[in-house]
Amino acid sequence: MEKRKIFKSVLAVFFLVYSLNGVAQNLDVRNRIQSSYELKDVADLKIKYKSNKDFRFKSKLPHDSVDLMEVDSLGVALYYKSYNQVSARVSNVIDESGNNVMGFSGKGMIVGLWDSKLPRLDHLDLKGSIRVTDDSDWLSYSNHATHVAGTIVSRGGVNPKGRGLVYQSTIWANDWTNDFEEMVDLASKGILVSNHSYGVDPKNIPVTYFGAYLSSSQRLDAIASRFLFYQPVVAAGNDREQFGKYNPTKEGMDLLLGMTTAKNAIVVAAVEGDDIDNLKMSSFSNWGPTDDLRIKPDIATRGVRVFSTLDENTTDYGFLSGTSMAAPVVSSVITIWQEAAIAFSGKPLWSSSMRALMVHSALSINQVNEPDYKTGWGLINNKEGLEILRSSVDEDGVRLIETDIKQGEKHKYKLKASGDSFEVKVTLSWTDPEGKVKFGSLDDVTPDLVNDLDLRLIDVKGNIYYPWMLKRQDGRIIAVQGDNTVDNLEQITVVNAIDLNELVLEVSYKSKIYRGVQSYSLLVSGIDDFEEVIDDENTIKKEGITVWPNPTQDFLVLSGIDVNTPFELEVLTVLGKRVKSINSYFQNDNIILDVNELSEGLYVVRIRSVLVFKDVVFIKKS
Repeated sequence: MEKRKIFKSVLAVFFLVYSLNGVAQNLDVRNRIQSSYELKDVADLKIKYKSNKDFRFKSKLPHDSVDLMEVDSLGVALYYKSYNQVSARVSNVIDESGNNVMGFSGKGMIVGLWDSKLPRLDHLDLKGSIRVTDDSDWLSYSNHATHVAGTIVSRGGVNPKGRGLVYQSTIWANDWTNDFEEMVDLASKGILVSNHSYGVDPKNIPVTYFGAYLSSSQRLDAIASRFLFYQPVVAAGNDREQFGKYNPTKEGMDLLLGMTTAKNAIVVAAVEGDDIDNLKMSSFSNWGPTDDLRIKPDIATRGVRVFSTLDENTTDYGFLSGTSMAAPVVSSVITIWQEAAIAFSGKPLWSSSMRALMVHSALSINQVNEPDYKTGWGLINNKEGLEILRSSVDEDGVRLIETDIKQGEKHKYKLKASGDSFEVKVTLSWTDPEGKVKFGSLDDVTPDLVNDLDLRLIDVKGNIYYPWMLKRQDGRIIAVQGDNTVDNLEQITVVNAIDLNELVLEVSYKSKIYRGVQSYSLLVSGIDDFEEVIDDENTIKKEGITVWPNPTQDFLVLSGIDVNTPFELEVLTVLGKRVKSINSYFQNDNIILDVNELSEGLYVVRIRSVLVFKDVVFIKKS
């Protein structure tokens, strides 16, 4: 098995290198990112997503424009609209003295920005910090884009209270007319993060589209999966106060549209409050989940009465509310984390590592330590994320791994809980290939996931710990721990881990891996020791299990399993889809599976425990 790439170095050395050279996201870093990408992917995607400029038009509204972006295969017109309706302190970007935590303020970094129009380029606190990278009209600017840009890069000279979170960074700005084509272009040039505070207007949209995996979801995932360092950040939308107009039977749930149902986007909800201890859900922020019950939105931050630059004149500032105002906070935090990664190691991290870090460091809202369909994993926490990054460099209770799992592999790691650890936390994240577009059926629960990786923790007693997932129960959607078959981010938390001492961490996959390989990021905290276990006969028992009769008509007998050790058992189709309602029972230390109701064909029985991981193909006869 290929040796894992562990994010590590000597922290003091990299702080010195960074302070002397200030590399950040310079041309050399961008060139190295660019050289890791396939040129054919760039060319193919640009052609595929090239828009017809004559087809798209702007309606004549008094404020920000609404644009027709697409008429889909069902003849539905899809319009874009912007999502209008202190952030630095709530997200832990600045400390009590008003300085950026650890001194990271975006120096040398680049943030992509797409919006209805450009920001006001001659605003005194934005001038010189924005580069227009498409053919947008430089004189066509908007209040919305100016406010979003100010949250990111305002220098705060006119009004220090409006200083941007990464005020030393540069924005590469575009209007949204050709967003996907331009995202391909800028991602291929080494851009690491982009902000999208807009989305599909819900007016006149069929109810089947809410929560569905649409063409814009697919496009975003296709781009992200080909450019592994590139992270798009998308506002969740602001239509919950009018859910009765758009999706009236869901009580405010199931309002996500377009890019907000993409697997690889960071989708941002808006909360209200002046400090971390006084936060509540905003009245407007759209709720998920997706139709296949993925945890969306992903994260939340303040989006109510955010103070930033406006476009009335060159010194204008003011307040706006909306998930549009929350998204650039998250884009700024991702930028800071990448700035720190480059400072620590001379190179950026994959976008999957950014999402893992975001979820791993998130603060729970209202003391609920589990994900939900309202605010995702909680409040983004810049300071905690930076501390986790720094600890991963020192290998001080934290490990961050970026690696690939190939067809036929299963990755195992041994952990030892830290002597003072209250919990061991493990987060697995991967950038999944694009799925199939779905919008014709109401609440189609078919997973949009292409490569279904699995995360498990197993203790010395054989107990298996599962990741969080959403589940429908008694008319509600709740978080439970189980086999997550829909999310491309999984997290397991084991409390009171000090009593468990050693744990085995396992990363595997269901069925087959598309294209034969899947990159993933793994973040582990609360540990003293961490080592990879080479997958051989000394570490995993592969033989000694017998499955018979094969072929079979009505039952399967599984012999050789230690029935005193906790284990998982599942029956899959050869395409990896789990078969439900298979009854099993014990008889003379054997496990009997009732397969009488299965249709004729090939199936896989999967056995998994602390000692065993085995797939056996069997034939069901009629």
